[in-house]
Amino acid sequence: MEIFSFLGRLHPLFVHLPIGFIILSILLEVYISISRIKINPKIISFSWFLSFISTLSSALFGWLLYSDGLYIEEKINLHRITGFILVFLVFIAWFFRQSYFRNAFNKNLRGILSFFIVLNLFVTGHFGGNITHGQNYLIDYAPEEIKKIFLEKETLYDEILVDLDSIKLYNDIVEPILLKKCVSCHNNNISQGDLNFSSFSLLTKGGISGSSIDKMNPRRSLIFKRITLPENNLKVMPPDGPKMSFDEINTILWWIKNFDKSEQELSLLEIPLDIQYSLNNIFNIDFQEKKWFDKIDISNLDDSSISKLSDSIFNIKFISDKKKFLSIKLLEKDLKLDEFDKLQIVKNHIAYLDISGVNVSDNLFEKIIEFKNLIRLNLNNNNITQKEIKIIQGLDNLQVLNLYGTNVSSEILNILKQFKSLKRVYVWNTKISDRQIENFNKENNGIKLIGGI
Repeated sequence: MEIFSFLGRLHPLFVHLPIGFIILSILLEVYISISRIKINPKIISFSWFLSFISTLSSALFGWLLYSDGLYIEEKINLHRITGFILVFLVFIAWFFRQSYFRNAFNKNLRGILSFFIVLNLFVTGHFGGNITHGQNYLIDYAPEEIKKIFLEKETLYDEILVDLDSIKLYNDIVEPILLKKCVSCHNNNISQGDLNFSSFSLLTKGGISGSSIDKMNPRRSLIFKRITLPENNLKVMPPDGPKMSFDEINTILWWIKNFDKSEQELSLLEIPLDIQYSLNNIFNIDFQEKKWFDKIDISNLDDSSISKLSDSIFNIKFISDKKKFLSIKLLEKDLKLDEFDKLQIVKNHIAYLDISGVNVSDNLFEKIIEFKNLIRLNLNNNNITQKEIKIIQGLDNLQVLNLYGTNVSSEILNILKQFKSLKRVYVWNTKISDRQIENFNKENNGIKLIGGI
C-alpha cells in the first residue's frame, strides 16, 4: 500500500531520535551517580521510556521501508536484526527502572546493560551506514594505519589481464558493472519496474517505462537518467550501497552510444581518451602499447648456452639488460645446416636474426620458423622469392622483415598480410614497383612497405 511506502520513508527522520534519548538517559544516570545529586527516579524512567518508544518507532518505520523492496535483502538483514535487538534491550532498561523492579536492578546490572545498549547502537548504526553510504564509508578518510587494518583489500572488479582483442564491450566491460550495481534489483526473481538485467537479451526488452536504452539520444536512456540522479532522489539507481562512480557512469554512457557494437572487441572500437582513463580506473586496463620485449614472457638466458656457439660463425649480442634476448648475425656466406642447428639451444631467445647475403635453402627456412620470438629478420641480398617467405608466416611476433635485393615480386603482397604482427617490410631493389608499394600502403593494412628513395 502507498501509505506504508510513505511511512517507511520516514525512517531516516526517526532514526536519530533513539540515539539522542539513549545517550541522554545514560549520561543522566552517570551524572547522578558521580555527583550524588538526588533526583526523582521517575525522570530516569521517563527518559528510558522515550528511548524505548523512539527506538520501536524507528524500527517499525525501517521495517516498512524494507518491505518496499528497494533494498538488497542480504545487506539489510544484519541491520534489521540488530535494530530489533536494540529495541528489546532498551525495553528491558526501561522496564526494570519501574518502581517495583528498581531495587532489584542494581547499579552493576544497569551499567552492564547500558554498555551492551551502546555497543548495539554502534553496530546497528554501522550496518545502516553500510547500506546507504557503502561498506567503507567510516574509514574512507581514516589514517592509512587504520585503513590497512579495516579497509577491504578486495577490489570491486577483477583486473582484466587479456589483450584488447579478447575483451568484448558488453560481456567484459558493461555486464560486470551491471552485476555489481543493478542486477540485485533487476533479475529473474526481482524485477523492479519490470526490468531484468540478467542477460543482454532481457535488458533490451525494457520494462514498464519502456526501453532502458535510447540509442538515438543516449543521455535520455532510462538507465543513464536513473544512475545520474542525485543521491537523495527516491528513483536513483542503485537505491542502496555505493552509487555509480563517475568512471562507471562514463563507461555506461559510452556503451549506450556504441550499443550496436556491444558484441565487438575493444580492439575494433575507437576508444576516446577519457574512456581509456575510466576503463583503466575500473579494470586496470592498460591502453599504452607495450614494447615487444614486454609482451614476451621468457626466463633469463644462461651464459653457458652462449659459450657453446662459435664466434667465427655467429656474431652474438645481448639486446636486453636482463640477458633475455639475442641479436645474431651469420658471418659465413656458405652456411651449413648443421652449423645453423647449433642455434636450437637459444632459439627462444633470438629476437634479431641477420642472414643477409647467405646462400639459403628451403630447409633453412623450416628451421627459422622454430624461432617463435623472432622480432626482426634480415634476408636482404639473398636469392629468395615469395615461396620462402610463405614458409615463415607462422612467426607471430615478427615485426620487421628486410627483403632488400631479393627476387620477391607483387605476389608476396597477399602473403605479407597473413603475418600476425608484421609492421615494416623493406623492399628496395625488388620486383615490386613503386606504384604497387604506394597502393599497398594506401590500403592501410597495418604493414608499411618501404621502397627506394
